[in-house]
Amino acid sequence: MVGLDLSEQFITGGLDNSSLFDLQYLQELNLAHNDFGSVIPSKFGLLKNLRYLNLSNAGFLGQIPIEIGLLTKMATLDLSTSFTLEHTLKLEKPNIGMLMQNLTEITELYLDGVMVSATGKEWSHALSSMQKLQVLSMSSCNLSGPIDSSLSKLKSLSVIQLNLNNVSSPVPESLANLSNLTTLQLSNCALTDVFPKGIFQMQKLKILDVSYNQDPHGSLPNFPQEGYLQTLSLSNTNISGQLPGTISNLKQLAIVDLSSCQFNGTLPVSLSKLSQLFHMDLSFNNFSGPLPSLNMSNNLKYLSLFQNALTGPIISTQWEKLLDLISINLGDNSFSGKVPST
Repeated sequence: MVGLDLSEQFITGGLDNSSLFDLQYLQELNLAHNDFGSVIPSKFGLLKNLRYLNLSNAGFLGQIPIEIGLLTKMATLDLSTSFTLEHTLKLEKPNIGMLMQNLTEITELYLDGVMVSATGKEWSHALSSMQKLQVLSMSSCNLSGPIDSSLSKLKSLSVIQLNLNNVSSPVPESLANLSNLTTLQLSNCALTDVFPKGIFQMQKLKILDVSYNQDPHGSLPNFPQEGYLQTLSLSNTNISGQLPGTISNLKQLAIVDLSSCQFNGTLPVSLSKLSQLFHMDLSFNNFSGPLPSLNMSNNLKYLSLFQNALTGPIISTQWEKLLDLISINLGDNSFSGKVPST
């Protein structure tokens, strides 16, 4: 047997006496979403051929055993507990450096919700030798900063998810050198200083979320031609300035959340070219001038321009093709004229 999937099977109790660990040829094992209610057995270290191990939300408790670090063929390791309000798993003794030092084949690492409790240099350096790493997901791990520039050595990285950590540091400009990065999620990280413009211009980036970081400031640059960005979430940051007309270069842009920032100036007419737009929230800013047409955004369902300084009429032809709209909030502006029948 080389593969075993026992996920979501309502399994309870420990595994200490299980014959599972006799399956020496196992390459893939999925025990996710059960309720074992025990520590992770050290016997997992016997399964030397494992390449995929998923213990996410399986009800395991306590310290992650050092024996997991013996699984040197491991490509995907998922120990996340992302749906719990408490840290039930810990990675302290051994720490992240000790556990990861021999896991050089890993391409995907998920530790969301695990109590790692490491400083920036500790966790960044522990990962920097994992040259094959493509997905790094460590949300709500009690990590502290700074985000070390050594992460930029991981040239294969495509996903970085570090939400809900008290990083309390700037985002290093060197992250913009990760040419394969498609997802960067850093919301609720207490980020500081100027946010690097180069990250906005990354050619392959699809998801950028730095929301709910009160201190980061700066402005948006011109966006590159044929950008792949689909989600841009900067809400509740201190980023300011105008929305550049080159936003129309982001032809796949579907979700834009710039609420509660410091943006100003007129909304660019080029917004009308965003045909994939689904959700746009520009509320609580200082945008002024007329509302451009969004008639090409046939998929638009949610639009909020609440509390800005927008003026002029609401023109009926701007709305007649937006048949999927569910929510419109134009309150606290200075629009004039009649509400169009459309």
